[in-house]
Amino acid sequence: MKNLSLIVTFMSFLLSCSKSQIHIKEIYAHDTINIQRDVIWQKTIPFSKLVERIRYFPIPTDKDFLIGKTSKLMVTDSSFIIMDNRITHSVFAFHKDGYWKSCIHQQGNGPTEYLQLSDICYNPQNNELGVYCNIKNKILYYDLNRGNFLREFKLPYKADMIGVVGDKMVQCAEYLENIALKKDGLYPNLIYLQSDSFINVIGKNYFKGPVNRALVTSSQSWFSSWEDTLSIKPDHCNTVYHCTKDSIFPAHFLDFGVCNVGNRYWSKILEKNMTSKKINDFCKTENLCETIWYMESKDYICFTCKQNGELSRVIYSKKRNKGFRFTLLENDMDLFSSFQPKAILGNKIYVFLSSHNVSTISRSLNEKLIPFKLKDVKEGDNPIIVELTLKDFLIL
Repeated sequence: MKNLSLIVTFMSFLLSCSKSQIHIKEIYAHDTINIQRDVIWQKTIPFSKLVERIRYFPIPTDKDFLIGKTSKLMVTDSSFIIMDNRITHSVFAFHKDGYWKSCIHQQGNGPTEYLQLSDICYNPQNNELGVYCNIKNKILYYDLNRGNFLREFKLPYKADMIGVVGDKMVQCAEYLENIALKKDGLYPNLIYLQSDSFINVIGKNYFKGPVNRALVTSSQSWFSSWEDTLSIKPDHCNTVYHCTKDSIFPAHFLDFGVCNVGNRYWSKILEKNMTSKKINDFCKTENLCETIWYMESKDYICFTCKQNGELSRVIYSKKRNKGFRFTLLENDMDLFSSFQPKAILGNKIYVFLSSHNVSTISRSLNEKLIPFKLKDVKEGDNPIIVELTLKDFLIL
């Protein structure tokens, strides 16, 4: 990994206000992760090569806490927070010890309600859960332990996702046009601002071309968080941004060499009558590698590669500067868990395991092969959260 550190001074964007412009210093720590050099590509890898331990956290099944479709998982030191914005339009929180903390189900048009459950964020400083409604463009805050409404916060810019770090907020616009931040005919995908005022606003990752062309395809962006850092890889770029209490800056560049998504990709996007099929065919022909479902912790990076019509996973150790890329992860440990990451915290990756799959697999196994915490799982129960502790890449 190549480390570069530059001090960059720039003028901050301002909203229409009477305060004068302020110069802000931003730390530019741009590391290049050479995928071809630092990541070992194997078609198939057994679980036991990467995973040290597997733990199960069955989500209690209760008539007042029935999860429909899991859309997002957030993991804290003591709790799991699950968003279901497809069926129940609710947010569920339960303790890792197995008891429920709260269920937030406030869909509606009232003063304490959200019309649409677009995204959620968590502020550990005051144990508040923020529910983002992009229709009303506001965040409603609830107490995580009891689900009580606390306050609401109106945002000045349109976005699809939000993240909070300290008193700063980051919005991911996903190609929505925010006129106030327009620069050289382009709009930012990332908007970094103070959550208690909208004076110093920074736009990053200005997307190229008309919005309708950019939306031909999507790389499924989302926020990761650890300590005082947020991480996100915006749509269709190989640059990963870190957001701290002091600044937002490009932290990593995922380098696939000649397979990088770059200018030739965007030139194709801008052609007339472009469709999703045409751009996918172009990516196959050019052997371009798109990165999707990126997530990051203090210790590891995990994402999916889409190349030549095939999906592969990458797990990369930031500490060891080493990683693995694989198409299939064979489960030679518990026969139940799959590798479809939903969250990452430290050296632990979290996935969901459905009660249907547990019931189906259990019927075909000797009872001695069924993990103790899965023996009482019944068809129709809430899903199980599986914690996969990764091995130290130094010993692989």
